[in-house]
Amino acid sequence: MQYRKLHDADFDAANAFLANHAATSMVLRGNLRTAGIERRRHPLSGTYFGEVSEVGHVSAIVAQFGNGNVFVQAGEQATIPHALTKAFRAEIPHPVAGIFGDADQAADMIDQLGLGDADFAINASDVLYALDLADLIVPVNVRADGFQMVDAEKLDRSTLLRWLRAYEIEALGAQDTPLLDSKIASRLVHALDARTMWGLIVDGKPVSLSGFNAQLPEMVQVGPVWTPV
Repeated sequence: MQYRKLHDADFDAANAFLANHAATSMVLRGNLRTAGIERRRHPLSGTYFGEVSEVGHVSAIVAQFGNGNVFVQAGEQATIPHALTKAFRAEIPHPVAGIFGDADQAADMIDQLGLGDADFAINASDVLYALDLADLIVPVNVRADGFQMVDAEKLDRSTLLRWLRAYEIEALGAQDTPLLDSKIASRLVHALDARTMWGLIVDGKPVSLSGFNAQLPEMVQVGPVWTPV
């Protein structure tokens, strides 16, 4: 096995591996599809490291994106291969801001990176769920005149910034600093450009926000979801 940085030539093998573990690879697959492997100037570009066989098959991936977040996927392996972590640590692009992936694999990566005693903003596992659109039960009054779903660009920009800021602080444990404002502004520009965020309007007033944080032709991952008090 080779444990190394992945290149554009590894794209198909990496995508095939991640597709076999779709539920826990949505962000990795979505970013890979959007920005590729070695494209460096895209907001979703990252640095990918992989466990690669002699014939080029990928069986584990560690990737870090520009915001410092690390995503792991080791398939059926309970832990991240130590040699892969070593390769990642040797060329780690940014300070680690967060670790995401299957709960056991993410916890293992935290330990391997020596971050077990770090001062976490959030250290918790979320339950994944999936819904086939064929099984979606649409509310009987979904077409009522009192409310509508609109593209987020039709909402007031200050409202969107305020909601996303509150979401980052409450849901993701972000620190209330000027740096957060810059992060939110950049995120909003990207979301509006990609048209991946929508607002719920009730009686002419915006009341809620939802979006996609990962997209593939056959599936999407929902987030953020925010309903202010």
